[in-house]
Amino acid sequence: LIVFMPSFASFAQPDAPFNCTDDHTHTRLVAVFLLIVVVLVHIALTWFITNMPPATPVKPIEIMEVVMVTQPKPAVKPAPKEPPPPPAPKPVVKPKPVVKPPKPIIKPVVKKPPPRPLPELKEVVAIPKFVPAPVVKAAPPVVTQTARAAPSAASSTRAASTATGSGQDNSQSVVSGVAPIFSVPPKYPARALSRQIQGWVKIEFTISTDGSVTNATVVAAEPDSIFDEAALTAIAKWKFKEKRVNGVAVTQRAVKKITFTIAQ
Repeated sequence: LIVFMPSFASFAQPDAPFNCTDDHTHTRLVAVFLLIVVVLVHIALTWFITNMPPATPVKPIEIMEVVMVTQPKPAVKPAPKEPPPPPAPKPVVKPKPVVKPPKPIIKPVVKKPPPRPLPELKEVVAIPKFVPAPVVKAAPPVVTQTARAAPSAASSTRAASTATGSGQDNSQSVVSGVAPIFSVPPKYPARALSRQIQGWVKIEFTISTDGSVTNATVVAAEPDSIFDEAALTAIAKWKFKEKRVNGVAVTQRAVKKITFTIAQ
């Protein structure tokens, strides 16, 4: 190419005078140049083809059949059963000692003395005896005030009982020196009065040191539970003369029978 460069340069100048010899030479040069170019192209193509990697043959598409095979599950082995726990040992029950019952203690029977009967207040009017005073010259006989008062008290009590139709108390003094100072006649129950019922009540009571009545209880009655309340209410208001032993007032138990009769 370098060799033919001056020819191209001279051919390219327009101002150069036309020369037939030069034209013929120029044509040759062009032909030789083209031949060289063609040869070089063939050489390049041959080299390229020879150095070209071999074409890989097209393999047909292989169709693969895939079969899904399920893997069998491993057999589950049953868990080994735990052996049952051994039964708990039964507690040894110790036999209870036999307790012998104590022998009964036989107490000697002590005979109690029979109770002494309480002094009963009898419904008997005690008439005091009049003791005449010693005769003194130029002086009239003197009568004690107690003897005069006893008959008057008895008559007033009887009169009140008969007039009102209430229970009667026919005693103004008691045995063993026990004497009522004040007595209230019992009130006749209206139920018994309307049915014309009569009867009596025996009451046991305590005479205290001041002469009042305490702890009164009914020990017998006829008929039962008809005149009890009236008799207890009345005797609770009674007043007795206290009993004295060696100059000292003492309590005592007594029994009083109150009779209920309807005055005709």
